[in-house]
Amino acid sequence: MSIQQAPRGLSNPQESGEDNASPIVVVRLRGGLGNQMFQYSVGRCISLKQNRELFLDDSPLHLDIAGTTKRQYALQVFDLNVKLLKDWQPQISARSPVEAYLLERNPGFFQEVLEPNPFQSVCLQGFWQNENYFLDIQDVIRDDFKLKPGARESSPYHAQIADAASPVCVHVRRKDYLTGEGSHLGFVGIDYYHRAAETILRQVNNPHFFVFSDDAQWCEENLRFDGACSIVRHDASVADSTAIHFALMTMCRHFIAANSSFSWWAAWLGADPNKVVIAPARWFRNDRPGSEKVVPASWSRC
Repeated sequence: MSIQQAPRGLSNPQESGEDNASPIVVVRLRGGLGNQMFQYSVGRCISLKQNRELFLDDSPLHLDIAGTTKRQYALQVFDLNVKLLKDWQPQISARSPVEAYLLERNPGFFQEVLEPNPFQSVCLQGFWQNENYFLDIQDVIRDDFKLKPGARESSPYHAQIADAASPVCVHVRRKDYLTGEGSHLGFVGIDYYHRAAETILRQVNNPHFFVFSDDAQWCEENLRFDGACSIVRHDASVADSTAIHFALMTMCRHFIAANSSFSWWAAWLGADPNKVVIAPARWFRNDRPGSEKVVPASWSRC
């Protein structure tokens, strides 16, 4: 992690006559729902700890960059009281949007991100995939990430998961992990899911595996688990299908996660205090410094 001061020429609120201007933290959003949840969470923690007003900058999501998937602002599935930086634009002429950048160079946890700094306005740029950035305000984060009503209740799988004695969420992410933007993560392989299922069967009585995937057909043809198993399918035309999947995933008691921030958050938000969470032994295709810290210590890896 590094701190870079913004170029000279940007105005300072003190110099512009706004002596009472509140300090702010701006978080630049990247990636899909799970990544945006990490980025919001570190910003939320800094906002509370340093008494800064929080703004989210969604402009990077709309950039058309070769080799990357264009994303949309995804946090609207939660009832968050957030401000987007674009809604603050009229004030930018009177005060600088950013005086310093906190840049994440590698995965991991960097305590200095949360510590007070002298800058009136700071911008965070990175993925910040580590629960230590918000663990001491986890009750706030869990409350923030309560989905708006209607997402899960509209699914026929809602009752199946609610009625199962030990529902297990199995998240399989394949398509964008085989080529393109997700190739640095990579599909974890079929053997991982079979090992993880065996671990669940040793620790959980009467599990019912609910498989969530971007490639349901592959899962139906290739995954074989002892015990009950349901492939969760929704018609592509169903509105907010991503939110519905996420809502259903969080209902489960136990989790077999992919190397994906989407399933990371579903497992982390799972409410059962005795939940069993299995995560891949290797999160990235090629080991990167700090990558081992993405997975919470309380989870099992295989």
